[in-house]
Amino acid sequence: MREVIGAHDLWIAATALVHGLGVATGSASDPLTGIGFVALLVISFIVGGESPEADESTEEVVAFWTEEDCAQIASAIIGAWAAVFLVWFGATVAAAVQLR
Repeated sequence: MREVIGAHDLWIAATALVHGLGVATGSASDPLTGIGFVALLVISFIVGGESPEADESTEEVVAFWTEEDCAQIASAIIGAWAAVFLVWFGATVAAAVQLR
């Protein structure tokens, strides 16, 4: 029989991971990581541009990905960094809630 993991167990594991990685440093600039997340996410969408519609022909889709491959890779990398900032912000919020 599987053991059910509760929300409290997940909270303890996430807190231990965050503190173990040193993500929640408690500096004054930590709350700004939320703004960094939003900014990087917007930049990622701008760099990525508009992808082809589902009803476009195969040739058009292939042409798009052939011509825009560098922009899509850059968008993915920027989006990945946005995810890092989101996790950092989440850890900051979790640490602030835990202190109260």
